[in-house]
Amino acid sequence: AEGECVPLVHPRINHLSATPGGRLTAVCQDTTVSVLEFPGGEVQAVLPSPAEAQLWVCAITPDGAAVLTAGDDGAVRRWPARGSR
Repeated sequence: AEGECVPLVHPRINHLSATPGGRLTAVCQDTTVSVLEFPGGEVQAVLPSPAEAQLWVCAITPDGAAVLTAGDDGAVRRWPARGSR
């Protein structure tokens, strides 16, 4: 069986995290995090890193309400998981 494939703007993925069941997935790519909804791969949010800091990890809360990121600037940030573009 094949999984659902969603092409991304930038092919390099540093980290990803999904809600239980995989309905929402946060994908950390260089200086942004994209939140995708499955099935379909619709982008729910694009979260740019302040000051273009490299993002290395992301996590999405189990309820899908927030994304946490950490990167080169040494900060951990909490973002709303929907509506930011």
